Amino acid sequence: MFTKKYEFTVETHQVIDFVRLLGRIGLKFDMSDERCTVDNLDPAKKFRYRTFNVYGKKNEMVKLFDALNIVVTYHKH
Repeated sequence: MFTKKYEFTVETHQVIDFVRLLGRIGLKFDMSDERCTVDNLDPAKKFRYRTFNVYGKKNEMVKLFDALNIVVTYHKH
């Protein structure tokens, strides 16, 4: 099994939860500085995010995607 690189874009207010999931699974990652984009139609609307490069094996990534699905489902309700 080879380690593969996956790229994720995470909103700034969700970064701590995402890093906790990565640590719980034991994945290595690189995190970018905070970036910001502005909507052209509404300049007051800003989207702040960070980009993560996550390195892991297939079974580790399956665990991460399962955990992310649980978090997303929880926040929808």
